[in-house]
Amino acid sequence: MEKTEADFTMTFRQLSEITQSQLQELVIPQEFWALKMISKHKLFPAWVSQYLSRLKSNINDSDSERRKRMTAVNPRYVLKNWMAESAVQKAERNDFSEVRSLTFLDLFLFIFKCIIF
Repeated sequence: MEKTEADFTMTFRQLSEITQSQLQELVIPQEFWALKMISKHKLFPAWVSQYLSRLKSNINDSDSERRKRMTAVNPRYVLKNWMAESAVQKAERNDFSEVRSLTFLDLFLFIFKCIIF
């Protein structure tokens, strides 16, 4: 991931969403753009093989269970410090406009909904 300068957040999220059969066939759908990026690396097939072998060691673990478990801990979006800091600084000056911003609140709540539920 480092060598391809992949987006780590999206790579792990997409790894959470892709099926084992898609990985095994090395068929990375276009919507998994972060995985598609790292799939161009020459060592990707070997890594996938090793990853799938590791998954097989989880006896009685279905693909859907793996995807559900991974999705719960790999958010699609990550609240960036600079976004939160800007809202906090304004709130300290009694300007809650950014905190109340639907975009900010919806994104914040969506992140936690994806993680918690």
